[in-house]
Amino acid sequence: MARKQMPLRSYFEKMPSIGRGLKDTERRQLQPNADAIAEQEAIIAAEELKVRSAGIPAEKIHQKGQLTVYERLEYLVDPGTWLPLHTLYNPGDNEEGCTAVVDGLGKISGKWAVIIAFDNKIMAGAWIPGQAENILRVTDLAKRMNIPLVWILNCSGVKLTEQEKVYPDRRGNGATFFRHAELNQIGVPILNAIYGTNPAGGGYHGISPTILLAHKDANIAVGGAGIVGGMSPKGHFDLENVQHLIEATKTFKGKAPGRVDIHFDETGYFREVHDTEKGVLDGIKDYMKCLPAYDPVFFRVAEPVPPKYDPGDLNYLVPSNPKRVYDSLQVVARMIDNSEFMEYRPDYGPEVFAGIAKVDGFPVGFIGNRQGIFPNYPEYAGGAYLGVGGKLYRQGLIKMNEFVTL
Repeated sequence: MARKQMPLRSYFEKMPSIGRGLKDTERRQLQPNADAIAEQEAIIAAEELKVRSAGIPAEKIHQKGQLTVYERLEYLVDPGTWLPLHTLYNPGDNEEGCTAVVDGLGKISGKWAVIIAFDNKIMAGAWIPGQAENILRVTDLAKRMNIPLVWILNCSGVKLTEQEKVYPDRRGNGATFFRHAELNQIGVPILNAIYGTNPAGGGYHGISPTILLAHKDANIAVGGAGIVGGMSPKGHFDLENVQHLIEATKTFKGKAPGRVDIHFDETGYFREVHDTEKGVLDGIKDYMKCLPAYDPVFFRVAEPVPPKYDPGDLNYLVPSNPKRVYDSLQVVARMIDNSEFMEYRPDYGPEVFAGIAKVDGFPVGFIGNRQGIFPNYPEYAGGAYLGVGGKLYRQGLIKMNEFVTL
């Protein structure tokens, strides 16, 4: 019979414990702090609900035979793995209260991916100010983590009344497609589930992904009236020509450009076309199964175990008043496996702690500031002043540099 153990077991399987449980008297004393944090959490939860409720009601989406963006995500992502990001991010201070995209980390078919989806309740998923900055954060995350980027595309183009805030700048919406090219170049797959009508700016999202899967009613067309009319070399609106276009299109019987039978039958642009919305997401799941991924067993150094102390204590331990000091390692003790922490050079640079702990059985490096006052430190000050937690002195900087290097 083979005998097996975790890699590096002698170093990491058992490490020194840190932290301690809270006494009942401490809980009663710290209850106002926990209540203050709970109040702020309730405010944040209410703001998150406003974002989820933005745009037209879900019932109207269902009347069109569509799923909402949240229903699509719920079907696509493995249960219990969704980690939303940027929910309240609104750099353009939009009246919608968000950037009209929903994004986060989640597992699909057991493999991690960065996922971003247009909220089809908000102007059918239009481009709005600040959205590009959100998208760039998401694509940067896929690049840094080297995991697939998965789009759920349902984009009606730009919010015309604010288009001057969308297109310009090196970090405007055009930059997102350059970033797609970067991901393709370094081998990070981009998968795209395509729904609805995606004209002009919406169509660009379909140009650069690696794999495109579409719903039978999906449409992608990079164009508009200006392109159809050959633009206007006169530098102003040609009312006569515009009227001619209007009259010509009244009797136009041709099929719309960008439809499925063009992109699937003629160009081969779409890999798959599905009759149902869930069918498109099933296709994404199947492609995710094809992608390589490391087995976590390869990197684990111990079996995962919960922290020794209740993570719910954090609302008691972390002060709502930022001027109050607290024990940083008490916080770490409620984040790591069995509250075990192997500290690096604990007697050197006391204003900083550094060390290795386990999270879900994986070794993780931690660096943090200690709080409080440090008498007779730093030594080179000769007692001229006291060391204060939250500041960095020579020893702490050296310790951090050594730890990161090692």
